[in-house]
Amino acid sequence: MKTNDKNIHAAHRERVRQKAKKFGFEPMQDHELLEYILFHVIPRADTNPVAHNLINNFGNLLGVLSSSTEELMHVNGVGENAALFLCSLGEFFKRSSLQSHVVKKFTNVQDVTLYAHDCLKFKNKEKLIAICLDEKMHHLSTLHLSKPGKISEAELDLNVAVKELLQVGPRYIVLAHNHVDGSLNISVPDGELTTKLYRMLLTYKIEVLDHIIVTDHDSVSFAQTGLMEKIRNLVEANVNDVTISEKLGFKPKVASDNYYMFDPDIDLFK
Repeated sequence: MKTNDKNIHAAHRERVRQKAKKFGFEPMQDHELLEYILFHVIPRADTNPVAHNLINNFGNLLGVLSSSTEELMHVNGVGENAALFLCSLGEFFKRSSLQSHVVKKFTNVQDVTLYAHDCLKFKNKEKLIAICLDEKMHHLSTLHLSKPGKISEAELDLNVAVKELLQVGPRYIVLAHNHVDGSLNISVPDGELTTKLYRMLLTYKIEVLDHIIVTDHDSVSFAQTGLMEKIRNLVEANVNDVTISEKLGFKPKVASDNYYMFDPDIDLFK
């Protein structure tokens, strides 16, 4: 970079800093705020086009801060330092947001659902969490039971998940995971995984109260659909795992469809 270019960028940055000092950050447009943030990790280059590139690629600031290091580094002008900084900033804001919504005690399913939604909305990969509660429904901890994108039983080690939960020692847990495609359909793997965890944890006197599926703007609860009651009855009746899907009431959406979803009208023991 030529000396003159350095001077131009330095002068521009100083004007932006003075503007922020005088008026604050609220009047800034999204790309201007991101441009300013990038000053701190891209010391010499013009960060204005980098900010525009990021927003164009990920849609908005939330999309930028929710993306992985690898995804960010595919954007022109973003190196490893900048990508790591933006990821850490995204995690910082996520934790701050959760702390502002954390309640010491959940009084109803809506409380838990709102908390689960805050934990999982706007993720670009699926994630399974367990919200741990004591006997009086006080929030003890939230455990991440899966790596991003690995929810199915084939990818999730149930024994490891149980071991992690036992270290917390809850009386109840609420499972939650997100669907990145925006679908609220409860699938066969969702039902099977919940049933097997319910069965395993009951041995240790830990009860799964609910499983909540979250999308960016909505959610569905196993308890509210009646599926959690079916799971509880299946486990108490000691129904074999082989027949779980059939007994839970899953059927194709249409006759030729290979995708099964929960049908709340199917009788459990027919």
